[in-house]
Amino acid sequence: MGTVSVTIDGRAVTVPEGSTIMEAADRAGIHIPRLCHHPELGTEGACRVCVVEVEGVRNLVASCAFPAMPRMNVRTSTPELRRIRRDIVELLLDSHPMDCQTCERNGNCELQHLAYVTGVRERLFEGERKHHDRDLSSPALVRDPEKCVLCHRCVRLCRDVQQMGVLGYFGKGFATVVMPAFDAPLDETPCVACGQCAAVCPTGALVENSHAERVLCALADGSRQMVVQVSPAVVAAIGEGFGMAAGTAQAGRTVAALKRLGFDVVHNEALHTHLMVMERAAELVRRLKGNEPLPLVGLCTPALARLVWSQFPELVPSLSTCDSPMGIHAALAKTVYAERQGRGPDGVYCVQATSCTARKLEAELNRPSGSERPCVDAVLTTRELVWMIKSAGICFEQLDEKEFDHPLGESREAEWFPIEPEESAEAVVRASLWMLTGRGPTAVESAPVQEPGGVSIIAAEANGARLRCAVASGLGAAQKLLESVRSGAADVQYVEIASCPGGCLSGGGQPYAAPGTAQQRARAIAELRGGRQPHLPHENPHVRRLYDGFLGRPLGEKSHELLHMRLGEGEAGRPPK
Repeated sequence: MGTVSVTIDGRAVTVPEGSTIMEAADRAGIHIPRLCHHPELGTEGACRVCVVEVEGVRNLVASCAFPAMPRMNVRTSTPELRRIRRDIVELLLDSHPMDCQTCERNGNCELQHLAYVTGVRERLFEGERKHHDRDLSSPALVRDPEKCVLCHRCVRLCRDVQQMGVLGYFGKGFATVVMPAFDAPLDETPCVACGQCAAVCPTGALVENSHAERVLCALADGSRQMVVQVSPAVVAAIGEGFGMAAGTAQAGRTVAALKRLGFDVVHNEALHTHLMVMERAAELVRRLKGNEPLPLVGLCTPALARLVWSQFPELVPSLSTCDSPMGIHAALAKTVYAERQGRGPDGVYCVQATSCTARKLEAELNRPSGSERPCVDAVLTTRELVWMIKSAGICFEQLDEKEFDHPLGESREAEWFPIEPEESAEAVVRASLWMLTGRGPTAVESAPVQEPGGVSIIAAEANGARLRCAVASGLGAAQKLLESVRSGAADVQYVEIASCPGGCLSGGGQPYAAPGTAQQRARAIAELRGGRQPHLPHENPHVRRLYDGFLGRPLGEKSHELLHMRLGEGEAGRPPK
């Protein structure tokens, strides 16, 4: 590919052919204000905030869409351009709710930041306001159309990246509104609450359904033991919410902050992820030996079952019934762990700290009416946890580090289990081969993902037995993979699906961040491990102790009762209306 040289505000810059003016300006260290543009989404050119002057071109052009051409001379910050941008932002604000002080995005809102950088210092007039009710139907997300600036980021993300098409824009001109088809409540659509729409929304039009206040009330009540499990993705990203550089894991400070908030017990996910792997491996072995459908389909969260219900109903019998680490932790915290301390299920309040907004939907799917199955009481995203720590006046960066509590009461170094879908899937394959042959695999082959949102293949062999699994990160890749399973074209025995492109580190509840931050977070987890490899599930002595002392065996009567859920019947398996 060739290159082109352009001049931007008197600075020469060379960029690859096909680059836009905005990309060229970024490379030259010149920031052009923008609103609808997002580097991981297709070009929209809707907001016009990024307009620039190009010598020889009569009209202003949108820098996010106009290509950089040889010998082009661009001006990005003339007095006229600054006035035009300020006028555009003022018009956006004129029809926007005047509730910044109470908005969830206050201090972290792109529109608010644009008003600052474009020089809007007063609201000159009150424009006609849009009046729409907030959509509070989803357990995971809140949609507020009055705060929407029609950047269409959420529509492009849901349609082009996740390929769900839940959101669209309807109406014309000022009456245009972003919503599900027929103005359906979000909870009555196939939405799996991945939260990627909220992650790219520049305002408070899409945010998570916060559980922070209910958790604070439970902490203040003090009548129950407060137990929280922390995802490694939270540890990798929480520092960003306090101004720390991306890529600095904060395990010890996270534990210390949670203790300061009032939590009695703080667990990490390692042990419960191992239990999930063992149960799925046992399911896979049972299917390999019997006549049940293959491949076994594992979901990073049971909330993803909505995708299967709505678009691949033939594959419901292929779904693993094993719960997620969150559900497993809640079940054990309110039974096995509580009994060891002489408590009943009602004496424990169980919280999950996670990067994933879909966990909030999962928590509701795990609550079938009339069921006595223990379930999580609240789910906090990384963003919610940051707010709780700040609201309590805790100086996070000054905290002394503390260690996680061990679920079995043992003091030991935290063992961070891999959280990327490929690593979890490989663990299932390894454990399955161990159950089949009595030994681990002699060789593991992995075909890495060639592009974001793709499908990777992992193959392993032990004592003549060979297993292949496919892993999809992101709902777009997941649908392609599930279609190949439905058609019979997928030559695999196990499938694992993660809802977010890039896995849990890019979850919809993470701090708002620039593209590429997920890679820095992954490095943070790698540094936290310090080069040490965690136990494989079947080698973990604590896993063996739980099975020997409480659960019996993988997929046994007791483990099935506590660690599995229904995904195709009753309210727990409620398909979209």
